[in-house]
Amino acid sequence: KQWYQRRVRGNKQQLSSSTAKLLSITLENLTTKARIPLQLLENTPQTLGRGSLLDIPSKKVSKDQITIFHTTTKKEENPKHKDSSVSIKCIGTNPTFVKKSLTGEVKVLNSGKEDEDHCEIQQGDIIIFVLPEYSFTVHMHNSADIQTKEDSEKSPSSGEKRKVDQIEGGVAREDKGKAAVVVKEKEPSRDAFSVLMSKKPTPKEAQTKGESSSKRVPGASSGWSDVLSIYCVNPERYSEEVFYFDDQIVVIYDKFPKARFHYLVMPRKLVDGFKNLTRVDVPLIESLWERGKLIANEVKEKVSPTIEFQLGFHAVPSMRQLHMHVISRDFNSSSLKNKKHWNSFTTKFFVDVGIFIQQLRDSNRVHFDKEEYEGLLKRDLQCHICRCSISTIPALKDHIKLCKKR
Repeated sequence: KQWYQRRVRGNKQQLSSSTAKLLSITLENLTTKARIPLQLLENTPQTLGRGSLLDIPSKKVSKDQITIFHTTTKKEENPKHKDSSVSIKCIGTNPTFVKKSLTGEVKVLNSGKEDEDHCEIQQGDIIIFVLPEYSFTVHMHNSADIQTKEDSEKSPSSGEKRKVDQIEGGVAREDKGKAAVVVKEKEPSRDAFSVLMSKKPTPKEAQTKGESSSKRVPGASSGWSDVLSIYCVNPERYSEEVFYFDDQIVVIYDKFPKARFHYLVMPRKLVDGFKNLTRVDVPLIESLWERGKLIANEVKEKVSPTIEFQLGFHAVPSMRQLHMHVISRDFNSSSLKNKKHWNSFTTKFFVDVGIFIQQLRDSNRVHFDKEEYEGLLKRDLQCHICRCSISTIPALKDHIKLCKKR
């Protein structure tokens, strides 16, 4: 409490009254179930990220990954009462994700983008600090007033201390002679994203529950690599990300497009990559191919008939859900930043859908040696038109513009 009082005295912002609202929230780690109590002073941002407080060791998470702040606004119909809200802003290098509890929508917060770096959070929302293993459920509790006057810097009374202890323990109660009201935490919804973000059972737990260990995919990771599945399960929820969907297929815009036009075509049913595909699945791949050709033709008709597309799969996909890329061959995108991005679409690492289907028919499976094909991503940069070597990505993009005019 005294720490917050000192922050208030040093705050350059002028508070509208002699008291500032103090909101208590708890972040619950979905993996370890550890609970981290936080107290947010009105209009005073607090920084969270890598470190001992949240027990996040990964350097992919910045020390200052997000700021979280509490604001209040007066109600128009009754100015004496205020609405309270909590928001977070991404300030780290890598994105932060927020899964909304009411709609199931997953928001991606990127620092440096004014319209995409912040959002309001509510009870039951999940904050994901870059990686799925650092996911925290938000629990909000009753707010309290903290005196900002200098003469009020005293230790809290026993009644106040008891109230703070109750809030930090995850239960808020209303005192002063009234019946105690226990605020129970809402049971999280079990949609596709909640399931994939939940803790995976250990082999012993799986055997205890009678689960066969063979049902788990060897070497498969959870969380971020499964994120495409949410569009297959509930495409209607993501109108901004989904380009097209029907009962069998869903097409989304690539979140980080590597060209002017870049789409992902997926089956609605969940298919764990292509390692288990057989000849029986050829019609499924052909249906993805047909939809991809329709998309490419539609773009050519509406934009320019000279636009070229390539349709196919990555030999070693980064996402588990089976997905086919439909990408224009201009590779003109700010998201194409490094050698790995470039080589994943301009070498044999990108497998044309026709070759993919032929291998599936001939061999009854599709297999690409991981070590061999990942080695292709480390190759020197080459123009995909004239195959001359270029030293950097910016120089390569400039060369392509000239090369196309030859």
